[in-house]
Amino acid sequence: MRNWCSKVKLQPANAAAPAGDADLQAAPLKAALAMDPKNFELLVHLGNLYYDKQVFATAINYYQRALELRPNEVNVRTDLGTAYWYSGLPQKAIEEYK
Repeated sequence: MRNWCSKVKLQPANAAAPAGDADLQAAPLKAALAMDPKNFELLVHLGNLYYDKQVFATAINYYQRALELRPNEVNVRTDLGTAYWYSGLPQKAIEEYK
């Protein structure tokens, strides 16, 4: 399911919205991911959604899964490092930036 965007109705992200809204916004993406669990773009999009909502532990999970598929994706690795930093894990952040 490469063209997941056409099949998923997305709600616009609002960084000022409560973190609980992240799960509501993520629901259609998670449903699409259930049908295509190795979809790199969905994993990154979910990571970004949770990152923007400052739900860093969940963002880290999705970024890690995306990097299992494409370990050389610099932008995702940087986002993962920043999520580690904001989670109070500076050593892990530094490792991602190397």
